[in-house]
Amino acid sequence: MRAYMKTQTIDLGGNAPIVIQIDNDGSGTLSSIGLKEACPNCGSETCHRTCPEQNEFQDSDRELEKEGRLVYNAAIDGMESLLLALACEGVDVTGPAFGKAVLTVLDKLGNE
Repeated sequence: MRAYMKTQTIDLGGNAPIVIQIDNDGSGTLSSIGLKEACPNCGSETCHRTCPEQNEFQDSDRELEKEGRLVYNAAIDGMESLLLALACEGVDVTGPAFGKAVLTVLDKLGNE
């Protein structure tokens, strides 16, 4: 079992928090629930147009929807990578200002 040196939790005000666990060697892991959009066909947040159900739905509206989901999820991946890197470098990401900033980013991404 892996022993973590420190855990930082970003409070998202009623939504599931982002939890960052930092290992003794300075590396870490991040877990978040519900930030990414799930594939409307298979329900997976990690689907990249690879599920068998994708072949059943090929109209242009669904293609635009799929592309938007992939772009949104990629932006979430980038934000999560930045948060993990900051925490692993010793930045305290648990303060209310950090949570508010993350919510602002999520709102902006959701409106794009």
